[in-house]
Amino acid sequence: MTLRWVRGVLALDAAASEAAEMVHGLRDAALLSWLDDDALSALTVARYATQRTYAAGGSVYARGLFGWEREALGEMQLGPGARVLVGGAGGGRELAALQAMGYAVSGFDPVRPLVEAARAGLSVPVEVGGYAEFVSAVAGHGNALSALVAGPRYDAMVCGWGSLSHVLSGRGVEAVFAAARRAVRGPLLVSTVLAPPLRGRAARVRALSEAAFRAMGARGVAAGGDGGARSFIPGTGAVARWRLSSLDAMAAGAGWSRRWGREEANVHAVYV
Repeated sequence: MTLRWVRGVLALDAAASEAAEMVHGLRDAALLSWLDDDALSALTVARYATQRTYAAGGSVYARGLFGWEREALGEMQLGPGARVLVGGAGGGRELAALQAMGYAVSGFDPVRPLVEAARAGLSVPVEVGGYAEFVSAVAGHGNALSALVAGPRYDAMVCGWGSLSHVLSGRGVEAVFAAARRAVRGPLLVSTVLAPPLRGRAARVRALSEAAFRAMGARGVAAGGDGGARSFIPGTGAVARWRLSSLDAMAAGAGWSRRWGREEANVHAVYV
């Protein structure tokens, strides 16, 4: 009797998990089919704006640098007082840690509440803007990030934890690499989210939903990134999967070569 009860609970749990995954497939299909890249980026910013975990006092902020970040910084071989630009700086976790290590840091992030939190806790330049604004500012088009890139080239640049995944197109990622090549004279650290693709019935639900939405006139681009699909993560927003091999190819087009890399739940790499 006890074993039947246990089997029943486990079967119910498996059914609930599969149902949740199918809902996720429908959610991804709906959001990524009907919303264009600008709308997805705005939705992502809105999701982050409600999260205090990335600002001072939050649990993620309190962790300081992750192990992979410390390993990557060792590979970057920065000199004392190096000028470091941090993209996707959030509430300033990386900025605070890098400043404590003796580096002169500046940063940018598209989420205004997080930028304001970083400014409140740190006496370093932090501006509101994303990677699209960074690319535009480096190209000479005036915006909120122009002052950050107007001076001498930086000694290094850090694309904050998972932040490059929010650049949803390959062309956009290539533009970031090209802009960084112009703005930075030293190494570049990038990081992406390697969100697992949907499988089984959840994948079929997503595929069928996308086909139905296209027939209804949806103009969003559901495909993008490695694995043939973008994902929407409730706490993170819209992301594209970029594997290490794809990052290497896009970086090479701007003259970067990889010195170090790790591909696990996320992808991290240092280019020089």
